[in-house]
Amino acid sequence: MTQVCPRPDILIVDDQRDFAEGVAEVLAINGYNTRVATTPETALRSLEETPCAIALVDLRLDQTSGLSLIEDLKKISPNILCLIMTAYADVDTAVAAVRQGAYDYLKKPMSAADLLANLERCCERIQLETQRQKAIEALAERELAYSNLFNNMLDVFFRIDMDGNILNVSPSFQRVLGYGSVQALQMNFGRDIIADDDARRQFFDAIETRDVVELFETRASGMNGDDVWLSINMRRCHDAKGQLIGVEGLARDISERIHAQDELVRLATAIDQAAELIFITDTAGNFQYVNPSFERVTGYCREEVIGKNVNILKSGKHGESFYRQMWQVISGGRVWRGKLVNKRKDGTLFYEEASITPIRDTGGKVVSFVAVKRDVTKMTMLEGQLRQAQKMEAIGTLAGGIAHDFNNILSSIMGYTELAVLDSPEGASWVQHLNKVLRASHRAKELVNQILTFSRHEEHELVPVDIKTILYDTLKLLRASLPTTIEIRRHIAAEKRTILADPTQIHQVIMNICTNARHAMREQGGVLEVRLEEASENTEFSIDFPSLRPEDYLMLSIRDSGHGMPAAMIERIFDPYFTTKEKGEGTGLGLAIVHSVVQNHGGHIRVQSEPGKGTCFFIFFPHAATGVRAKAAGRDCTRMPGGAERVLVVDDEEDIIMIVRGLLTRLGYQVEAFHSSNAALERFREAPYAFDVVITDMTMPLMTGDRLAANIKESRPDVPVLLCTGFSEKVDRETFGQLGVDGLLMKPIAMVELATTLRQVLDAARITAREKSVSTGKGRSGTA
Repeated sequence: MTQVCPRPDILIVDDQRDFAEGVAEVLAINGYNTRVATTPETALRSLEETPCAIALVDLRLDQTSGLSLIEDLKKISPNILCLIMTAYADVDTAVAAVRQGAYDYLKKPMSAADLLANLERCCERIQLETQRQKAIEALAERELAYSNLFNNMLDVFFRIDMDGNILNVSPSFQRVLGYGSVQALQMNFGRDIIADDDARRQFFDAIETRDVVELFETRASGMNGDDVWLSINMRRCHDAKGQLIGVEGLARDISERIHAQDELVRLATAIDQAAELIFITDTAGNFQYVNPSFERVTGYCREEVIGKNVNILKSGKHGESFYRQMWQVISGGRVWRGKLVNKRKDGTLFYEEASITPIRDTGGKVVSFVAVKRDVTKMTMLEGQLRQAQKMEAIGTLAGGIAHDFNNILSSIMGYTELAVLDSPEGASWVQHLNKVLRASHRAKELVNQILTFSRHEEHELVPVDIKTILYDTLKLLRASLPTTIEIRRHIAAEKRTILADPTQIHQVIMNICTNARHAMREQGGVLEVRLEEASENTEFSIDFPSLRPEDYLMLSIRDSGHGMPAAMIERIFDPYFTTKEKGEGTGLGLAIVHSVVQNHGGHIRVQSEPGKGTCFFIFFPHAATGVRAKAAGRDCTRMPGGAERVLVVDDEEDIIMIVRGLLTRLGYQVEAFHSSNAALERFREAPYAFDVVITDMTMPLMTGDRLAANIKESRPDVPVLLCTGFSEKVDRETFGQLGVDGLLMKPIAMVELATTLRQVLDAARITAREKSVSTGKGRSGTA
């Protein structure tokens, strides 16, 4: 069956329209699509707008020759087949037309058969050319695909001769090993590429004895000295006659896999040697793997736990809801992080920070869990101690604020009472009542000082005190807080009761021990017995302290009839933060403070207790030196030094200003008072020599007392300044001199203390001024 060529589009160019349209009609009947152009311009424009495969061009046109038009047509469409139509054609004309680019020529007049026969040949030519072009394109595509495959392949293709010399390599050779293709052709694959001697011998043995070599793994030498691991597959090649001509192969870079294997080995080593507990369980919580740290911390060896459930570590400190929530998280494929309290093999508890991670298979299903835990038992204990310390610090800060306000209140009570005593006629009956108010105020002042023990850190002044007075006051205070089921018995037998001590700290020692006794007897009640007597050879003193003389010490014993303590507990009761009380009932600092205070006073303490037989604390304080007398409990506010100097008083409390002004006025001083530190400073700067002394409070709004003192000293350095404070972290009796002030009064201020201190400061300033004047006078005399 004859193949029918497809009918291409034809452009007919002839200046004789009738002829051109006649040709177009014949061609249309035979299935050709035609377009007619009568001028060269029309023909060129038509070809630009719509390409066509064949052009029938008249040799002689009005404006140009057909051969010139053919040149222009081929510029637009180089592959167009052009046939010349002429009535004067000869051999020379045909040759010239072909040279000009025409495919053939047709002689006018031409029959329809000749026209169609020529066009049929043109169609066959076009079809053959199309097929050839497609074949060329297909070959080019195959060559491009092979080139891309060869140039972009990840594995290294190589061809070598039987001696191992490289004949050809793919571009990936340079990417994997670093050597360029030109450099590679000068190398031997076995000797230059393979790095190890044993692998090199195996390589040459393989290509000499085996047609196919698969998965030959070796370490290769890269250009930069880097090790590259290769997996090589090779086969021997033969020519058409069957002669062995060399070896072709593919080398794959497996460095990442080898490094991953090394990493796994390192990881396994790290897990085995890690300080953290690491174990793996199945989805039911049964152990599959544990590392040595797990064995060290828990006490279980690996063989004891593999196959068993993690429940063997449960401590009972977490409820079922805790574990249920944990399993919901990890069973859902999420990571659980938190803290656990677990139990060792020996039954002791330990604290952990844990991270439990689900492990999934390739399908995403959770198949096991890996737990990484850190033993934080010691850190947890330290954190607890830190929280206790922070709580005590917060209590101290609060205590300081309370003490400041309470001291102001006490200042008013004590001040007005002392003024009332001063204004009372001699022998008035109510003066004794007022003196009792003063004594009660002094006891309140001592309580405030006890509160400040939590917030002050300075050394306490040891003064001669009668311990009997402190003991009585403390037991009175304690009686109000004890239940009626506890009876207090006291026995004071010592004649020498004076010791060098800080009264506040001794009060705290007695209070802390009695508070512990109350706790021991709160359920069943009992007897709290307090005895004060001379130490003797017949007491516990000689047993525990044989190298000391008992006659030098006073013994205070505090005994309760509570539940008592075992020997192991007695050894630890003075340790900081050790307590047998429930959470929230004690800080564990009480007896530690007792022990510290007793030691700081040069004393000794021991404990005697048995379960069910109560507890007794024996405290031994050294006597004060012979002739030293204890401080009087009160002061005589009727005997106070006075003066006529001019005093500037500054305090934001109205009551304190009235008290100080009232007292100083009675003592003969000229007083000017201000509630505002800014107003006082402005007044002083107006007339700095109108005042002989300044008395200022420390804690005031807008400007504190220390800043006011500094500003006053700038205006007049020689004026003495007395600073008053109830509580301040900035100033105490040891550091006030650093602020440039001349004296410190601690609130609540006793009037006799105020009068005495003021007189001392003024007298000292007068002496200093006189000495300076004399010194200056001597200087002038010497100069003359």
